[in-house]
Amino acid sequence: MSIATALFRMSLALVCLATAALAQSGPYQTQYEINGSRTVLCGGESALGNLVANGLRESTTSDAAVVPCRVIQQGGLVAANSFIAEAELRALVSDEQVKIVDIKGLALLDALEAIFAADIQGSDQFPQIAGLRIEVDLRRSTGGRLVRVTVNGAALEFEKTYRIAVPQSYAAFDMGNALPSPGMSLADSLVKYARSQSTLKVTTFGRIKLNQ
Repeated sequence: MSIATALFRMSLALVCLATAALAQSGPYQTQYEINGSRTVLCGGESALGNLVANGLRESTTSDAAVVPCRVIQQGGLVAANSFIAEAELRALVSDEQVKIVDIKGLALLDALEAIFAADIQGSDQFPQIAGLRIEVDLRRSTGGRLVRVTVNGAALEFEKTYRIAVPQSYAAFDMGNALPSPGMSLADSLVKYARSQSTLKVTTFGRIKLNQ
């Protein structure tokens, strides 16, 4: 092999490495608008909330993820078909550590009932979720507001154990059996998820239905 050929191959390899590195660090393209206003984030299902919850669930290979809106940066707006740098993506959510719990279906239902027991809409405890679909009737008495809960498309089973990823300080899930810490922050989980996607296609999917 000639020196010129070797140098060409070396330069080509460096270009490929640089391209791969860029792909791993953004920027990331959005397909839909991502609205970070408090009214949207803490009032119902939101695209940004789904993005953060998706990241947490996928990065921890959990059955579901539940994230209170308080840990998500409020006030920003990312337009559809735009690009967001990795640093900006990381800033969308807090650096709070992730907790993973194994929890029985009945205890999961109790945790969700506890979350929706208060006047939840507009509260910084309003949950954003992934892996779950829930229907809540806010007209009912507390403790009986969850009308329907599914996990990954299947009806919640009271005796089945589910793996749920949440922020470390989320007290509603203290009843679960905490697993060893994954050593990951919420921001880490979001970035890890984004790096696995060609485009951030998240929008609202009907994960949370509120009857009031």
